[in-house]
Amino acid sequence: MANLTDVPSPNIPAGVAALDAHLPLILEGRTLQDVGWARPSPYTLCIPLWANDQDFYLLRLQFDCYPEWPPGAQFVNPVTKNYDKEKDGCWLPNIEAPHLRVHKDYQGQGQLICNSSTCEFYKVRHGLDKPEHIWRDTYTFLHTLSTIRDSIHSFYRGRQS
Repeated sequence: MANLTDVPSPNIPAGVAALDAHLPLILEGRTLQDVGWARPSPYTLCIPLWANDQDFYLLRLQFDCYPEWPPGAQFVNPVTKNYDKEKDGCWLPNIEAPHLRVHKDYQGQGQLICNSSTCEFYKVRHGLDKPEHIWRDTYTFLHTLSTIRDSIHSFYRGRQS
C-alpha cells in the first residue's frame, strides 16, 4: 500500500509485470482490439472514452509507478497520444464532480486529473490530508478507469477550451 508521506517513484519492471497480470483479469477473455484499447508501450494503455455519446476523449494510463501507486492518467490528443497544454486543451473534458476535476495545467506542473486514483495526485501532493485517499494494494487500474469513466458519464460539462 502507498504511504501518504512518500512520493511515487518509477519502477517500470514492476509496473509492466503488474499490468501484464491485471490486464487479462480486467479484459475477461476479450482482446485489446475487442474493447478498442491500445498498448503503445509495455507500460502504457490508451483507452477511448465517450461523453454524452458524442464527445470523444482518449485517456492514457501509464504504469511506471504501478502497482504501489495508481497509474498515471492524462487525457491526450488522439492523434499524437500526448498532451501539450498550449495546443490540446480541447481534448480535455470539463468534469465537475465533487471527487474529480481535470486541470489543464495544475500550478505549472502539467495536466492533473485531480483524484486519488491517479498517480499525479500524489506527485503534486494534492489534498493528501485524508486517509481514504490512499491507494490500496487491493486496487487495480480498473479502479482508476472506473472512477474516471463514471465521472465523465455523470458530471460532464462539455469540452475545455
